[in-house]
Amino acid sequence: MTTGAIIMAEKTCVFAGQGAQFVGMGKDLAAANPEILALFDRANQVLGFDMKKVCFEGPAEELTRSNYCQPAIFVAQGSQHAEHIKGFPTKYTLQAKAWIYTNDPDPSKPPAYAINNILDQVDEVMKPDAPQDKQTLSGLVEDCWIDGEIVTDEGTLGDQSVAIFTIKILTTT
Repeated sequence: MTTGAIIMAEKTCVFAGQGAQFVGMGKDLAAANPEILALFDRANQVLGFDMKKVCFEGPAEELTRSNYCQPAIFVAQGSQHAEHIKGFPTKYTLQAKAWIYTNDPDPSKPPAYAINNILDQVDEVMKPDAPQDKQTLSGLVEDCWIDGEIVTDEGTLGDQSVAIFTIKILTTT
């Protein structure tokens, strides 16, 4: 999943790769991988709509709506790993690539100013909940965290900055 944010003064817009969705996305992947099919089934339960139908059959007008396309792109990207341990529920690790773009209209501030503030906010949101020391996104998942390197580019894009990082999510079926 690709996620981005554009900052204009005090407002932030977040989007998840909109424009990448297409009717039929994930269908072949789900047919070839039972764990991906299970992810679609789990998404149906969590989201309250038939994601498989929306992704596999459309219509395109429905799939392009944000409330459908954002979770659909995430599930259909196929960036999941399943761990099967006999006698226990299957655990899935999902990866989401987050791209944050910023643009501060104040020319007196360097491009890094806005991106660093946003990264601090992301870091704060992703902190584990006490006492279980896990970030469960209000019980939606077992755990999630920022994983690996955070790549930033402040200034090459003029008054814009970008940060790219991976968020890992642990869940069960």
